[in-house]
Amino acid sequence: MPSEDPTIAIVGVGHVGRGMASLFPSAILYDRYQSEYSGTKKEVNRSDIAIVCVPTPAETDGSANLDMVTEVTDWLETPRIVLRSTVPPGTTESLRQRAERPVVFWPEYSGEWTHMVPWEHSVRGWPFVLLGGRPDDTRPLIPWLASVLGPDRTYRQADARTVELCKYMENCWLAGQVLFANEFARIAEVMEIDYWELREMWALDPRVSRHHTAVFSDSPGFGGNCLPKDVSAIVAASSSAGYEPQLLRAFVEFNRVLRTAAASPEEDA
Repeated sequence: MPSEDPTIAIVGVGHVGRGMASLFPSAILYDRYQSEYSGTKKEVNRSDIAIVCVPTPAETDGSANLDMVTEVTDWLETPRIVLRSTVPPGTTESLRQRAERPVVFWPEYSGEWTHMVPWEHSVRGWPFVLLGGRPDDTRPLIPWLASVLGPDRTYRQADARTVELCKYMENCWLAGQVLFANEFARIAEVMEIDYWELREMWALDPRVSRHHTAVFSDSPGFGGNCLPKDVSAIVAASSSAGYEPQLLRAFVEFNRVLRTAAASPEEDA
């Protein structure tokens, strides 16, 4: 069990790590690529809980590169490790076996909310917390997180593979909304219909959502740091597991077409 007021270290101080630092202002911050964060590995390893927020970029084949996650967990000596980096199903349990102590996956939702202020909205205000791992690993973290985030939200725990796949499912859904909106924007254009008015009328239906349906001609499809790599990563993981995800492969291809056309408008004319 973590103590009532455990000491915290945050490894990786990018967008997600900074969100964690806003929750835990007294945490030790460690990022070997950013000199302004002066914590040391020794200081990190004196903490009760290490929160890992390092990147999992896409390999050339689309699969997730787990080198940084593995490297960090290999040198960590903290009694508990909380993984916020998005990873393919099976990764958390594999890291737990490697570390021989609790490793829990807590998916992050601090997306690139450039239109929402403050940007910490998705850290402090998200309505639910998902924890993936063995029950004896996840259950002790709920009172600790509730003491930080408050009781007015839902706390769910499941095996790590379920939570890992849930995170990819969510991001693929958002990517699908982006592509769906882009498709109808193109249809509207050739039919000389105002897409924005079309979107507003469509969004009146309570069964749909405006999220990820703004379409910009100079930046079509989905980009950023999360959706491209995560859609590609679950495509690769699914194929590796023996299932060919044809719809998600179509997402990747259609997004490539949209982004390529925008980058080369003269060839699209």
